[in-house]
Amino acid sequence: MEKKNLLFAAGIILLLGLVMVSIFLGVYTETCQIPENFVEEESLEHSEGFFIMNDIIRYPTKVNVTSLNLSDRLITVGVAAQTYELNFGNVPQNITVRKFINLRNNEDIPVRICILKRGDVSPFIHISQDNLILQSNETGEIEIKFNSTEVRTYSGEIDITVRKPKYPLLKYFMSLVRC
Repeated sequence: MEKKNLLFAAGIILLLGLVMVSIFLGVYTETCQIPENFVEEESLEHSEGFFIMNDIIRYPTKVNVTSLNLSDRLITVGVAAQTYELNFGNVPQNITVRKFINLRNNEDIPVRICILKRGDVSPFIHISQDNLILQSNETGEIEIKFNSTEVRTYSGEIDITVRKPKYPLLKYFMSLVRC
């Protein structure tokens, strides 16, 4: 009888181990799709996997790099303050410009924030944090810098993906969720 109980307990432990490994692999390997085209204006897309839900905020990104002319001691900078796109405006070459994105997690669970830059603008953009976890009610600020030496117009997109667990128990595995 004792041998039967021991085998039963070992079976339960093995089953629980397999469930935990399955959850681990599912959470760790589940990624979100990267869109193929760029948006013309801000958009929000929602997708769901088996374990993770994704909200992707897609911002068109534009910048016009102009030559720096100091002959009249005047630097022309075009400021773009639209909230529906990350437009850096007119920027003199070799000048770094910055924009900030303020984030707040209004969910009751932790979320992973993933930031992806795309297009011909992406090599010239530096993002202070492109992968972070925000706890419930936590805020964060992301700095986005642009600098280029070449006079031309750049475009592309910056995508902010909010990844959150589909089931409350999975909140303990958010550190395993990848961008």
